[in-house]
Amino acid sequence: MRDAIVIKSKKLKVKVSGVLFPKEEDDRKKRDAGERCLFYVLDCASDAGAIKAKGELPARPAKGEIYELTGDYVEWNGERQFRFAAARPYLPVDERSMLAYACELTKGIGPAMEQKIWEACGEKWREVGEGVIKGLTAEKVAMLRRTVEELSSRREQAEAISWMMQHGLSVHLAQVAWDAWRDRTVATVRGNCYALCDLPNYGFSHIDGDIRRSFGIADDDPRRLTAAVRHCLDGLTSRGSTVVPWYMLRSELLALVPDAGDAIQRTVGDMVARGSVVFFYSSQLLADQLDYLAESAIWEFAKEEQHGA
Repeated sequence: MRDAIVIKSKKLKVKVSGVLFPKEEDDRKKRDAGERCLFYVLDCASDAGAIKAKGELPARPAKGEIYELTGDYVEWNGERQFRFAAARPYLPVDERSMLAYACELTKGIGPAMEQKIWEACGEKWREVGEGVIKGLTAEKVAMLRRTVEELSSRREQAEAISWMMQHGLSVHLAQVAWDAWRDRTVATVRGNCYALCDLPNYGFSHIDGDIRRSFGIADDDPRRLTAAVRHCLDGLTSRGSTVVPWYMLRSELLALVPDAGDAIQRTVGDMVARGSVVFFYSSQLLADQLDYLAESAIWEFAKEEQHGA
């Protein structure tokens, strides 16, 4: 039986009681195989009572973690569940609550030690060191700091992925972008969403639709046309030659972006002026700068070898 999705989107704050699916071993195997976002079924506690929540997450949740979910209630085999499209890791605002949350997620640090840390350090509890409190070993301090760092990183990652998904990216593409650029992801994509074309297994066609329109990029925007030129040039040179006739590149571009008109020639001219594309005027051939430099280096090496022989 398929999920019967309620139309209205809802928000639900949950605390993870356990991961029902996948098993930890299967989780590890999938991530070792390169999968970035996995589908999870979570046993959760909420203000409305116990509930199963399911959806994709970039990392396996830990018991006790709190998430702010956005999605819909669904019916599955007669059971009411929550199917989330976005999951934002929850972080308390005040330092006292943040310490309590971090200690709850850190093995070996219970409520008693948490209270002693607060009494000893107060708002500066993140600076606590070994020996400040009896039983607080260097290992436990390191574990506490790792928990805080991981919580902050997950929050930043979740917010970046959520922002990208609002602009039309799939959860997988958003995760690949985060893996590539980390804390520079939002700035990179906001500055030029066609930077996504450089990511593995993604290209011009993935971006040149709802994604680019969500960023207000017009048909003749230089960012779009520059990406189109690179896409066509890469496609043509992948057939074996590092140089491409202008008429052939122009034909490919007109087929790819027929709405760009005369802006195509201007864009290629700008790329030649900047040096990212090399144009051989006498033969009307073009080459990518990196291909040209590589060919030139090989040629120079061959000449040196010949003279040295």
